[in-house]
Amino acid sequence: MDSCRRVHIHHCTLQTGDDGICLKSGKDREARKLLKPCEDVLIHDCKVGQSHGGFVIGSEMSRGVRNVLVRDCTFIDSDVGIRFKSALGRGGVVEEIYLRDIQMVNIRKEAVIITMDYVHNQMDYFDVVSTSSDPEDIPDFKNIYFERCICSDESPRTVVRGLEG
Repeated sequence: MDSCRRVHIHHCTLQTGDDGICLKSGKDREARKLLKPCEDVLIHDCKVGQSHGGFVIGSEMSRGVRNVLVRDCTFIDSDVGIRFKSALGRGGVVEEIYLRDIQMVNIRKEAVIITMDYVHNQMDYFDVVSTSSDPEDIPDFKNIYFERCICSDESPRTVVRGLEG
């Protein structure tokens, strides 16, 4: 879902081979000309299998993502269970995100990863911003809440990577 309002996703089974349930709001400075955040989203009672991420925000989130509740979902056979990704140049505010009663099974990498150094060139983007003094280029993640999010695997972990400097 990209730049959507009042979204309700429920009782779905997804196998994508990419990000399972993914929220976005436009890419880089071009997107900031439009006032279209992704907001007021309810996701519940879904099962996501064989994905890069069960639930993902980003990396295109330049207009922001806010007021999201994800509850009673299961992520199976994914690289990552829950992922938030952005980078310098993307900007945008991700806030008031609630994840509750999430089950993660057979997660190959991280159960949860929050990263602001997502690598653009892995996706053939050539407009990488390595430095900027523009506050709108800096992503801002805040008020993200996890409650009863359980990964049954031994090795997955939580990783948080901010911006350098």
